[in-house]
Amino acid sequence: MADRKHSFRTVLLALVLGSLSLTVAIIGVVAFFTSNRAVEDLRDRQYDLTSRLMAREVTRLLAIAPKLLKSHVALSQREVLDPADLNSLGLHFAETLRYEPDLSWLSYGSAITGGFVGARRNSDGDIVVNRSEPEINAGRPTEFILRPDGDQQPINQELPPGYDPRDKPWFKRASDSLIPVWSEIYLFNEGVPGLTLSLADRSPSTGELRGVFTADYTLKAVGTFLDTLAVGSDRVLILTTPDGQVMGSASTLGGDEVFESTLAAIPIPPSEIQSDSPIGFAFEYENHNMIGVARRLEPLPGFFCVAVFAADEHEFFGSVRNNAKATLVLGLCALAGSAAISFFLAGRLARPLALISEDLQKIARFDLQKVAQSPSFVHEISIVGESVERMKAGLRSFGRYVPTTLVRSLLSQGLEAELGAVDRRLTIVFADLAGFTALSESLTPAQTVEEMSEFFQLATEAVETHSGTLDKFLGDGLLALFNAPLDVPDHEKKACIAALEIRDRLAAAGPQRVAQDRPLLKARFGINTGEVLVGNIGTNERFAYTVIGDQANLASRLEGLNKQYGTEILAAESVRESTGNTFAWRKVDQVAVLGRNEATTVYELLGRSDAIAPGILALRDAYEAAMDAYYSGDFAEALAQLKVITASYPDDFPAKFLAARCSALVQNPPESWSGVFVTGTK
Repeated sequence: MADRKHSFRTVLLALVLGSLSLTVAIIGVVAFFTSNRAVEDLRDRQYDLTSRLMAREVTRLLAIAPKLLKSHVALSQREVLDPADLNSLGLHFAETLRYEPDLSWLSYGSAITGGFVGARRNSDGDIVVNRSEPEINAGRPTEFILRPDGDQQPINQELPPGYDPRDKPWFKRASDSLIPVWSEIYLFNEGVPGLTLSLADRSPSTGELRGVFTADYTLKAVGTFLDTLAVGSDRVLILTTPDGQVMGSASTLGGDEVFESTLAAIPIPPSEIQSDSPIGFAFEYENHNMIGVARRLEPLPGFFCVAVFAADEHEFFGSVRNNAKATLVLGLCALAGSAAISFFLAGRLARPLALISEDLQKIARFDLQKVAQSPSFVHEISIVGESVERMKAGLRSFGRYVPTTLVRSLLSQGLEAELGAVDRRLTIVFADLAGFTALSESLTPAQTVEEMSEFFQLATEAVETHSGTLDKFLGDGLLALFNAPLDVPDHEKKACIAALEIRDRLAAAGPQRVAQDRPLLKARFGINTGEVLVGNIGTNERFAYTVIGDQANLASRLEGLNKQYGTEILAAESVRESTGNTFAWRKVDQVAVLGRNEATTVYELLGRSDAIAPGILALRDAYEAAMDAYYSGDFAEALAQLKVITASYPDDFPAKFLAARCSALVQNPPESWSGVFVTGTK
């Protein structure tokens, strides 16, 4: 039988149609498994995102309490707050509570007298001050409502007598600890569940317990937040402590029964779940096949909880099965036009991915500007685009807490931040608002934050403009580094220029601030150049980029010396020598600062050499001439010259300060003389 021949058209059609059919089949199978894996990844991301949101909400709710209590203890130990003055302490708690809506109580119990004062928020949102003393009225508490205008409205109700905070569990728990201590969840007197953070107040000199500060939370906000996460789907969300106490829960599937079934399905007790090993589980509830995960969260040091998230399996995998059927049907119907559709789809798929790729390359350079994304009809690509935007938003927030120069340096080198530090020659600048602690007593908390923020904004711009790294804010001051983490040529000069710019901009803003009836702001600076240990210092879990060393301490002491000499910018001799003739300086003194035996020659930075007034230079020369007489031990001659200076320049505080010292030395000459002034303060 002769071999059967087929036409080229038939063979070509068979080859093309066969190839297309095989391709469609392979695509269908691959699409099914790929979609299945993608959905599993989406599920895991959903679980992870939900648990992170839960952790972030718990952190947001609870993080303010440790900061407030540590602040109260610090203010008490520095005698800014007087725990013995229960009236003032109660008003302070009330005003603090007014601006912290998540807190329900702030209180203090005295270990010495048993006195108690606290501020709470009642059901109407009013701030109520509660006070009791065992020796007064048999320890019966009294309460009044503190209005926003300061008016006190007594509450006429009989409260049980005999209240003594020293008998309470939170007081005893804090008495045995040196760190803030969280209570277990318990019912408050108002009948709502909550928990308490307490911190002991001890004498800074003896360590003796003086009292305990507390902050209370109700857990109503946790449940409200979980309700927002559970809307619109068959989900169960539970936040529980390791010992099984429920902090909050939400579900669209039912009441307590679904929560009990979910917790019972977890194969191990919540207390045994490790932070790096989430536990998956599955169970049936009514007509739902539920899958879930339990993850241990550590939103705050010393506080642990477990996030439980379960959802109907169909929510994730139902779409995969439906998509597999649709892929087969549509593939068979689209064989004839598959080539054209492929080109069309390629463009639609590639463009959003290309934009996302470009965006990720910018993120690698820590360029976090918002970029308009091309919308994608593919769900997974859309999720990737949204996730990238959320990641950028998170990184932008992260950039507000750490030096962006450091982050860009790590990203450009493809490195991960690791614990460790190196010796490096830096210029360190400590800056502080002069007299701001006293000034803040006359300001509201909102005004205090506004004034500090304006100073920090101005200072940050000046430091970063001149290649410095803003290391951290320190109360109403800051620490800036020059020549770390990146090399900065002439870092000594740039540090001085930044300090002068901050000083001059504060002075220039003076008339406008006076016109606005706002306080004048004046900063003091300490500048030093030397070898320090700089890098990531802390623990493996958490560290900060900062400096350690004698030269850094000296910069801090120089900033503090401004208070004694009435100056604004003091620098060590190393800075003076490194900057050459760029600036005009005044040699102020030779000082042995607290914590150092070695004498330091201290200079006042007057300004740029090419922009300094002749009168200032004349004052500088006269002062340094008097200093020469002072160093040589001729105190009478130095005093005479200083009196001439103070007569001509009555506002020059360094001359007054040195004149007073010379006057004392004339009356009581020292047996030996080195010319070094020993200061005992910071």
